[in-house]
Amino acid sequence: MILERLVFHECFGHTTGRVTYDFGVKPEWGADSSTFSKSDCSGFTRWMLSRTVPGLPGDYPEGSVQQHEWCDVNLDAVHIDDAIGDDTNQIYQFFLAPEDSSDGVGHTGFFQNGQSFECFGGHGVGSRTAQHLIDKGVKYAYILPSEV
Repeated sequence: MILERLVFHECFGHTTGRVTYDFGVKPEWGADSSTFSKSDCSGFTRWMLSRTVPGLPGDYPEGSVQQHEWCDVNLDAVHIDDAIGDDTNQIYQFFLAPEDSSDGVGHTGFFQNGQSFECFGGHGVGSRTAQHLIDKGVKYAYILPSEV
C-alpha cells in the first residue's frame, strides 16, 4: 500500500475550489473527479485514497470515526506536533474525534509540510495551515506510506 504523491496533488488540484462541502455526501470509490461536485470530509479522504493508493481495499470505511479505527489498526501514528514539524514531504491523515469537536461532529483530512488538504464546512475542498489542527484539538496523525 503506497500513496502516489504526484497523483495525490493532481487529484487535490482537480477538486480545489470546485467541490463544495455537503455533510453525508460520499463520492463513488475511484470515481473521476469530474463526476462529483459535493462531498463531506470523510467522503473526500476516502475518494482521495481510492485514487492515489493502489491496492487499498475498496472497503476502506466511509465515516471519519470508522476511518480513524481503520488507521489505528493499519497505520503508524505520530504525535501531531512531530508530524507538523516534519518537512520530508510525508503525507499524513488526521482525525478530530467527535468528542473533541465543538459541534460533536468528527473531521478528517490530510496534511503535508504544514498545509492541510481537506474538505471542510463553509468552504469545500481547500487548504489551511496545519496549525489549525492543533488549535482544534487534533492529537495524532497517521503516516500514509508513500514512494520516496
